[in-house]
Amino acid sequence: MTSNIHILGSSSKGNAIVYFDEIMVDCGVNYQTLKPVEDNIRLVLLTHRHGDHFKTTTMKSLAKNRPSLLWGVPEHLEDLFLKLDIPNYVVFNEGKAYSFGDYIISPFKLYHDVPNVGWRIINKLKDYKVFHATDTFTLDGIQAKGYDLYAIEFNHDAERIMDDIISKLSTGEYAYEVKSMENHLTFQKAQAFFDENKKGSSELVKLHISSRYIEEGILS
Repeated sequence: MTSNIHILGSSSKGNAIVYFDEIMVDCGVNYQTLKPVEDNIRLVLLTHRHGDHFKTTTMKSLAKNRPSLLWGVPEHLEDLFLKLDIPNYVVFNEGKAYSFGDYIISPFKLYHDVPNVGWRIINKLKDYKVFHATDTFTLDGIQAKGYDLYAIEFNHDAERIMDDIISKLSTGEYAYEVKSMENHLTFQKAQAFFDENKKGSSELVKLHISSRYIEEGILS
């Protein structure tokens, strides 16, 4: 795997992805998990309010121990973030590009059951572009041609999840997979997006894979 990404967590149990050793997307893991990397992190970019991406106890601990750390907050999260009393933050608006040291950073709209964004991160020194998108049921209408790294949600298989839903509903069992299907990206859609946008040297990192596929050895 490329050295430009460090996955601390990427599942319903907690999410935190570090790029270039100093920019972290999401803070949804236990604070202890951040200890090996917290001294180098300079910017935390948030996506949405779900607890596996927005873990308030960890965020408060990190802000307390790293008061100079800057937090990048999408506009839909500002009200919730203010309740944490973390003063060092900047609001990022969807579709706008922002400079941060050697980086250009831009949030873009994703489609989940709550307001959500993905992030484009461009390292000007390395001439290296990252596309980060998770917790969305579609990437339709989003352009990301020729990026170096695509970190994209590969949550479930479209055919298998429909089979599971039909099987459960036929016996009166609750089918949690319906919610997954409505709010998370399939293998097929994620792969198609990568194939349509990649260049020859592009790398793909699969995020937020449903645990059943990992347990069954289908994806890892």
